[in-house]
This record gives sequence, structure tokens and C-alpha cells, in this order.
Amino acid sequence: QEVRVAVTGALGMIGRAVRTQLEQEGHEVLPIDHRPPEGRHHDLAAPGVADAVLAPAEAVVHLAGRRVGVAAQQRYAADLLFGNLAIDLAVLAAARRRKIPGVYASTVSVYPAKGYAPLREDDANGFPAASVRYSAWGKLTAERLIEAVAAQDGLRWTVVRLVNTYGPHDDFGPDALVIPALIRRVCTGESPLRMRGDGRARRDVLYVEDAARGLLLALKATKWSAGLTHVFNIGTGLDYSVREITGAVLTACGVPVHPVLWGPEQELGAAAKVVVPSSHLGFQHKVSLADGLARTVAWYRENCTT
Repeated sequence: QEVRVAVTGALGMIGRAVRTQLEQEGHEVLPIDHRPPEGRHHDLAAPGVADAVLAPAEAVVHLAGRRVGVAAQQRYAADLLFGNLAIDLAVLAAARRRKIPGVYASTVSVYPAKGYAPLREDDANGFPAASVRYSAWGKLTAERLIEAVAAQDGLRWTVVRLVNTYGPHDDFGPDALVIPALIRRVCTGESPLRMRGDGRARRDVLYVEDAARGLLLALKATKWSAGLTHVFNIGTGLDYSVREITGAVLTACGVPVHPVLWGPEQELGAAAKVVVPSSHLGFQHKVSLADGLARTVAWYRENCTT
């Protein structure tokens, strides 16, 4: 059945992949972004805007919000918390008023900083890692809002906690997350490559097309959610050290032999962000790390270098 789906953050990396997959399935997409698609500018935090742009929608994939690396999360802590919460409050209030079901893109950063163990949905009951606590508490607050509206009104929303997602159209600038930052640094000739810490932190990383598939599976699962909120981990379930990810990026960039200097600064972020992917959705990733990195490097070289 064709559905008219509003996608917030539609011009971002994940939003573009979600739009493509929705259109391939025959759905009508309402793209919403702070960048001006077709001459329009959607500031979702401004009064009345979220109500107006969501009015025609039959469902929402809510991706809008600023997404930056750990160092930038500390540098812009207040801006991120105020800005992202303002967007989430406006979108969720508009969806509540209009009874529009949807899916919310959260993050594995909501999980507490603790010793290595694959993370399950019920583990998000502690305090997030100090280095990401402001953005993580913003996501947790939105999750609680969705839970409260489901309990009171029966509104059907699901929450997806995405692992570190990368791919074409990512942000490769100075505030980027680890993989796009590494790609830019290697491709622009940084040598030696200076890395914080010893590279032992563990990460689960997901190619953007797989992330989009997981989000759409969760959107379809909103039919289960009347009166309660379902939360799903979306990741590969594979466990890579930052050293292994760095080596894979170097290989994808065509320079597998490259001087890398580790430490002595403390590594930023939690010691481990590796999840147990939710089995209920039938989700399995399709794109390997090597293939995903090769596609991302090729896109970067074609679009971000001169």
C-alpha cells in the first residue's frame, strides 16, 4: 500500500538513502530539510512550521538534527542540546496533534559507558558516556516523549538506535564522525596520521543503505506499537577496533601502508559501541565494511575534491 511519508532531514546522508528506498517502493515522499529544497526553507523549530509541513503526511521518518563527532559534541554542547530538542519537540508535538505514526532515529550513544558487552535495548538505563552526554540526553529525552505519548494517546511510533553510520553524502568536514574524518584526512595526504588513544575502542559501523533499510522496516513495524513504544537496535553486530577501522579506511583509500601515530591523548567516546541487532524486524546488513568504505571513498573523491 502506497503511503505519503514525510522525511525530516531529507537532504542529509541518511535522509537521501531513506527517500530513495521509499520511492523505489512506490511511496510518495515529502522531503523536509533546513536546507532549501526547491526554494523552500523548513525551520522545524519555528512556530507552526512542523504542523504545516507534516499536515499532508500519513507517516514520518524523523531524522532531522545536527550530527557531529565526539569532539564537536563537547565544543557545541548547548547548541546541540537546545537545537535538536527544539526540533524533536516540534515534530513530535505536530505528529501527536495530527495522530501521524512514525519512526525516530536515535543513537547507540544513549547507552551507558561501561565495560565491553554487546548492547541490548534494555541496557539504556544508565548514564551515557560523559563525552557524548549532552547529545545523548537529547535523544533519550525524545525517546521518553515518544514513550509518554504512546502510553497516553496510543500514538504509533518506533525508535531506532543506529550505530555509527557512514556513506556517500556524509559530512566530511572538521566536525565529522570517525569514518568520514579519516577518509578526508587520508585522501588529503595527512602523514603521519595522528590518532587519539591506542585504537582499542570497539565500534559497530553500518553503511547508510543498510541503515535506511532498517529504518523502513521499523516504520512498517509501527503497526505493532499502539499504546507502547518499540525500540530496535540497528547495526551489523560486528565488532571492530578503531585500529581495524583505520586500517580498512587506509586500504579503501589505496594507501594500506601508511604511518599512524597512536596516543598519548585519551580516546574520546565510550570504550565500546557494539550492539545486538534486533531480531524482531528481520534486519540483516548487506554491505560489508570493505565494500561500504570503497563506495564512500569513491563518492568523496568525485564530489569533495578538486
